[in-house]
Amino acid sequence: MIVYYTMFLYIYVIGVLGNSYVKKYGTKRKYNNGTNMLFAVLILVLPVIFIGLRTNYVDTKGYIAGFESLPLEFSSITAKFENSRGPGWLVYQWIIKAFITKNPNTFLLVTAIIQAGALMKFYYKYSSDYMYSMLLFFLSMTFASSMMNGIRQYMAVTLILYFADYIFDKKYLKFLVVVLLAYSIHNSAIIWAVAVFIVQGKPWNKKVLICIALAVAAIMFLDRFTSFLEEGLSDTNYAGYTQQFTSDNGSNPIHTLIYAVPIVIAFWKRNQIAELNNRTIDILINVSILAFALSLVANFTSGILIGRMPVYFSVFSYALFPLMFDNVFNEKDKRIFKVLCGFGYLCYAIYYMYNAWGDMGMPYISDVLGIDTWH
Repeated sequence: MIVYYTMFLYIYVIGVLGNSYVKKYGTKRKYNNGTNMLFAVLILVLPVIFIGLRTNYVDTKGYIAGFESLPLEFSSITAKFENSRGPGWLVYQWIIKAFITKNPNTFLLVTAIIQAGALMKFYYKYSSDYMYSMLLFFLSMTFASSMMNGIRQYMAVTLILYFADYIFDKKYLKFLVVVLLAYSIHNSAIIWAVAVFIVQGKPWNKKVLICIALAVAAIMFLDRFTSFLEEGLSDTNYAGYTQQFTSDNGSNPIHTLIYAVPIVIAFWKRNQIAELNNRTIDILINVSILAFALSLVANFTSGILIGRMPVYFSVFSYALFPLMFDNVFNEKDKRIFKVLCGFGYLCYAIYYMYNAWGDMGMPYISDVLGIDTWH
């Protein structure tokens, strides 16, 4: 547990130092995000080291074994494409192993650096408080469920983040190419092929409201949906997924409450937000609504399957918080709500670390660093 608390504290301290440095020396910056590139990089150094050099956490050993067993002959890789759900992931691993390193721990570190780079690029450009957005991301524990566990899916999320400019600039064709590349890594990324059109426009527009209505309908007609899904997936690689729907108790409702926070604030301040006519904020709100809607469905269906989908959208939400605080709150209220949200997310992080792992809390194991908090 001390490893994770150290990460949170490190992010906060380096972030505050970066903000103070920029205020004192007024360095020239392209984006008004409260920091500069040096501190933007520094803020991720320790988290990347801890994430990248882990040797055991949930699926980590599986990824290590998969990397070690990967053949170096590219012809052997392509032979696996037909039975693979992620040919793009196989190619990515092969590139790392053939040209960078054969060491699985270095592979995990390189992957963590690439994924952290996408976060840095996105929050540096779109957040008005880089440190705060990054802190909320880590306190949301997305790094644990994605960067330390489901790294194949999160590599697809990473690709979306690197090219998120296409969403805001309405470069649909280019973005759909990115989605297809992400789809080759993890097929759940295809959701952005539709979402890129839904999130355009004003918050709470008809397209977004229809998505919410569909989410509610999916919950109400879950039994019929499961039967339809079972019939449609028969004789495919996903034939057993409906059994998971019926046996899975669904995602934790606390997760949905976390996803609801930014859209509750956005709805509360909707009139002020409408006056801003800020395209970035509008899209981020709509993306956040999709994260909430998917999480709501996951509560009543599958935490394993549907519960992993909101991450494609929730990572955008942490840029939304400071943008709303800076643009629709007065200085006093902004300080109060930033502290309240930060404290709320910290409480959630603590809950997350103890809820799944018991009294000992969430473990961290790294043979490389000589750290084992599990024993």
